[in-house]
Amino acid sequence: MTKPKKPKKKKKSVSKQKKSISTDSFCFGNLRGCEEYIRERYSPPTRPLYRWVKSPVTSRDFIPQSFLREDYNDNFEDLDIDLTIEERVERSTTSMYISEEASITEYQKIIERLHKKDIKENNPPEQGHKSQFINRCGQYVAKFNLTEKDALVGEVNKRGHVNVLLKDGFDFRQCQDTNFGLKNMLDNDE
Repeated sequence: MTKPKKPKKKKKSVSKQKKSISTDSFCFGNLRGCEEYIRERYSPPTRPLYRWVKSPVTSRDFIPQSFLREDYNDNFEDLDIDLTIEERVERSTTSMYISEEASITEYQKIIERLHKKDIKENNPPEQGHKSQFINRCGQYVAKFNLTEKDALVGEVNKRGHVNVLLKDGFDFRQCQDTNFGLKNMLDNDE
């Protein structure tokens, strides 16, 4: 006696669907035409990230350096005309780090380099490169638990740095790890 054949199950076709990225959904920059580049190089955050901030933390602590230029007047195209897609995306990112240690290490390296430059140029401490950097970037590190609705994250470099594309509606207060608080990176500064 032969067993009746079971009907074959249809295999579900597994197609790789590209995630839809709306270029209007990011906080900074006009990223129309950059969708494929973003899709290929950015992904949802998978771990906490660390950012240099001031105290108290404000939304201004998340503005990319390209947008902090004094002559910038809320028009991305004013920054440059002939930017590549990569440059357009990178100028719209906010820098973060994958660990507290990486963040502090990089900050301290920059502070030390700028301090030496100030000494070489005989700059007064309150007006030198180091002081300007601290005023622009803050002297604290904070921890942020970002989700896919908050941001997309680029690849980590060897120093633990990542470029982050913040999405419209990003609220640093909801993402900030209040248990971590703010850590002063200048505590051991001269």
